[in-house]
Amino acid sequence: MKTLVLLALPGVVAALLAAQAFRGGITPHVDEVAWIGSAYYFELLRQGAVRHPDWQLLPAREGPPVGRYVFGFALRVAGHPVTTIEPLARWYQQWQAVPGAWGTGRDHADRAAVARRARPTTSPATTDGQSGPVDAPTLATARLVAAAFGVAAAVMVALLGHVCRGPAAGAVAGTLLAVHPVAREAATHALFDGLSLTFSCAAVLALLSLTSAPGPARRRCAVLVTGGLTGLAIATKLNAATVALLMLVAMLVLVAGPRRRGGAHSTARARDVGASLLLAALVFVAVNPTLYPDVPGGLVESFAVPMRTTALQASFLPGHLTSLADKLGAIGDLLCGSRFGLVVLLAVAATVSLRAATGDAPSAWLAGWWWIALCATAAWIPFGWPRYVLPLVPPAALMVGIAVVDMVAWLQTARTHGSPGPTEPASVRGA
Repeated sequence: MKTLVLLALPGVVAALLAAQAFRGGITPHVDEVAWIGSAYYFELLRQGAVRHPDWQLLPAREGPPVGRYVFGFALRVAGHPVTTIEPLARWYQQWQAVPGAWGTGRDHADRAAVARRARPTTSPATTDGQSGPVDAPTLATARLVAAAFGVAAAVMVALLGHVCRGPAAGAVAGTLLAVHPVAREAATHALFDGLSLTFSCAAVLALLSLTSAPGPARRRCAVLVTGGLTGLAIATKLNAATVALLMLVAMLVLVAGPRRRGGAHSTARARDVGASLLLAALVFVAVNPTLYPDVPGGLVESFAVPMRTTALQASFLPGHLTSLADKLGAIGDLLCGSRFGLVVLLAVAATVSLRAATGDAPSAWLAGWWWIALCATAAWIPFGWPRYVLPLVPPAALMVGIAVVDMVAWLQTARTHGSPGPTEPASVRGA
């Protein structure tokens, strides 16, 4: 019972914080209208119109589609379906008034093609949720979906911590996620970032099961779950590809396992992880009708279009990050509150990583997740916007949660037995 309470605590905290935010009023996010409007593509999918020309418009090519389907399904169930491209068209139309926002050449043509779909009699979109193409009930429904995923993400992180160090570590890590300002923003706004984060956490949890599941039947099930969740995560937001990178590293480590430890089972595990990666790629393609006419070219465009959008934003928006120092500074400010906070977190993560390298496999995978996510974010983050560091919050929370529990265990042991150093990870998990 105590374990269940500790693992449920982060979800309760996330739910209470979301409820408090909803009661107090939420400052609208500029992208909410666009993400809600893109639920129109769920209606096309529901009708089986996977060859509709609107799948080749910029909104469909600018990002993967699963978030649109989740919002679209929820809005359909709630009685607020987005049945036309009008909200999206009006959202693009409003940016025409911002100097440089439409760019030139292909950028301008792509945005003009969407804006032309707006009816001439309508006015540009607003983002206050009370007027324009998105009414208050529709906005509230989409935000509730994001809040539900935020609660699920907190619980997933708690489960990940539990696998590594028991329920106390899970409770600490999950609660840290729930209260983090970046995660709270994702859980209280109609954005896709929180959805992708939840799928990512679930995928990493499945990966831990995959690398330790006994028996062929359970391994096959773990392959399907891990691959499916990873594919859904990346098909929601491309920055979830950090999970795929973690899987690739895991596969390489497992391939080297027989030579390092003489364990032939590592090769079989590596094949399982490779199969999950392949399944994730298939899921990513299968759920995205934009790719159907030309899968290889569409995959290239899936990454090229967001890069062009970022380059366009950098041409007219302030705060574009170009140097590694600026990028790490932005990460420190958003993730830890300051650059010094990032230094402390790096020290904590390094300590956990060194201890995990002695044979604590679950913690080793989570440490790998942190370092891969940090390197990927530092290499790519274009602006100091909260959503860009969101993929770092779960592994960072887990590093801190593991470190806290290890430190408490060491202090208890030192007080009782005069131990000169921290207890072994296995003994902590067994406590």
